[in-house]
Amino acid sequence: TGDMDVNAENVGYQKMKFSKRTCSVCETPGSKLFRIPLNENVHKKWFSVLKWDVPPERLKYVLDNARVCDRHFSEWCFTSTLRQKLLNFACPFTIREDIQSTSSDNFSALPSVAFQCTSVEVCEVEPLCSESMDAEPSGSESIMDAEPSCSESFMFSPTSSHNTSSHLQVTPKTKKIKNLRSSVSKLKKKLYEKRTSSRFLGQLQAKLADKPQLYNFVTSQLRMQCKDSKGRRWSAKEKTFALQIYLHSPSAYQLLRKYFAFPSKATLHRYIYNIAKSPGFCKNLVKCLKSQTSRMSESDRLCVLLVDEMSIKPGLKYATDLDSVDGFSTVKKHDFKEDAPFATQALVFMARGIVKNWKQILGYHFTSSSEDYNFSELIHEAIDILHSCEIEVVSIVCDQGQ
Repeated sequence: TGDMDVNAENVGYQKMKFSKRTCSVCETPGSKLFRIPLNENVHKKWFSVLKWDVPPERLKYVLDNARVCDRHFSEWCFTSTLRQKLLNFACPFTIREDIQSTSSDNFSALPSVAFQCTSVEVCEVEPLCSESMDAEPSGSESIMDAEPSCSESFMFSPTSSHNTSSHLQVTPKTKKIKNLRSSVSKLKKKLYEKRTSSRFLGQLQAKLADKPQLYNFVTSQLRMQCKDSKGRRWSAKEKTFALQIYLHSPSAYQLLRKYFAFPSKATLHRYIYNIAKSPGFCKNLVKCLKSQTSRMSESDRLCVLLVDEMSIKPGLKYATDLDSVDGFSTVKKHDFKEDAPFATQALVFMARGIVKNWKQILGYHFTSSSEDYNFSELIHEAIDILHSCEIEVVSIVCDQGQ
């Protein structure tokens, strides 16, 4: 009879099938499943603990398809409390200890049946590997010798106890744990992406150490290309860089916006909206010039005063941002009773560095060819502004119109 039992076990083992989604020990879908180690010494130790007599011809199949859930390992077998990774010398529990503990816990948590029974007898016989890893058990297989009489005892297999416990364990607490685990996995994925991108940016910064502007442009494109066009937030440096390109050529700026992430025209207009555009010398620009010259050397403060005049078409236009009508001469102050002449020229004052390449507009005026004004007073006013910023004017370059 002993030989017949061994042959029956071998025949049953050849029919044994594993599932990559369920635990091969308790046949329940575990939250975390671990494969059998490929190391010969380690997986032999696992087979001896799990009491699996694996023939050599079935070894590759078992190593590829067998899974053991995290409930068969103690806390010290994991690298951290998250129970994500096993140690190299980790070993699972024995099947008998696992089944006895889980079966006793599961039957203690079973609800009372509709009819009261005198006794419930639990079958604690250790199942064979061929029985625990075969096809899904039916209802007739999970309950043995069950009769409707209340005086008779019920015989439950350990497999049915695990299946019953898996349905009974769906509680708000387990749902919360499942949601927390999914959020942890998402956060880990984001952390991995952040570390990968930071490593890439570090290598890029090392290669572009002598070109900081190019590095800033590349990082800005990488950051903005991943966002929606309406969800992008631009820094002051990025807006200034885009404004420089736009002022050089608006058509070229529109062409670049098709391939790169640049602020829209409306964003640039809002950015320069607060800059005073009324005729005269701008006080805000003078404050900006003072802050810049405080970090300059004495030679970098040497500049040339440029005065340029261009002809414009006479006409009137309402400026919505200034709430005023443009088109009159602004050199002289005119009373309300006196009609100001229409402007025919625009006069611009600009300072530009000699040693260091910098330039700054100081202000502008609308002039009229039919009106006499003192041009030297405007020159002296511009020079006084530059002297207040500790800038020395070396020469004056003038290119007036007719």
